[in-house]
Amino acid sequence: MRSLIFLLVLGNLLFYAFSQGMFGEKTQAPLADAQEINPQHVRILSRGEAPNVEAAAPLPPPAASADAPDAAGTLPEAAAQTPLCLQWPALSAEEGKTLHRALEEKLPALSTALEWQEIPAPAHSWWVYIPALADRARADKKAAELKTLGVTDYFIVQDGAHRHAISLGIFSNEKSANDHLNRLREQGMRSASLAPRPDKTAAPTLRLRAPGEHEQALRSLLASTLPATPAQNCP
Repeated sequence: MRSLIFLLVLGNLLFYAFSQGMFGEKTQAPLADAQEINPQHVRILSRGEAPNVEAAAPLPPPAASADAPDAAGTLPEAAAQTPLCLQWPALSAEEGKTLHRALEEKLPALSTALEWQEIPAPAHSWWVYIPALADRARADKKAAELKTLGVTDYFIVQDGAHRHAISLGIFSNEKSANDHLNRLREQGMRSASLAPRPDKTAAPTLRLRAPGEHEQALRSLLASTLPATPAQNCP
């Protein structure tokens, strides 16, 4: 009986010593116990109150685009000075002269910076011809050569921009004109050409390019000079 009591007492002593770390390092407390809560940092929020979260550092403002307007809404100089392009379809020769004269008289500084372009009217027929020769004598000599090649359907242009050219035929479509040109070449004709032939009554399109910074003054002058023929923006 005494031995049993001795063993029980010894077992209790050994368990106590083990739990106090006398036989090695003290065991770690559970993870939940290790995460100690500091009471001084605890704050109870009232209903509807937002938590006091520390504001994140503000991000740097995005870099300004080269084409974006500034705070005053003004575009950069390069964007504001985009070249201006206007055109007048079927503008008559007299209207063109009036327009040139008004620009030279009322905007002389700007008139030297303008760029003009004349676009021919669409072709309504096709012309097979020998380009204009230096004078009538050479045109007659070329006509004689045509006869030796068996070409008899021709005439010498007497006036205009193609004076002393030799017309070999006018056709309503390009295919027919090409077929005729190929037949002439088979006969030995090497100097003949093919070109579109605009309608004589159709006026060309007049196109004008100008520095963009003068747009307002230019449009105002054009509107007063040709009120019945307003300018169009170029396509």
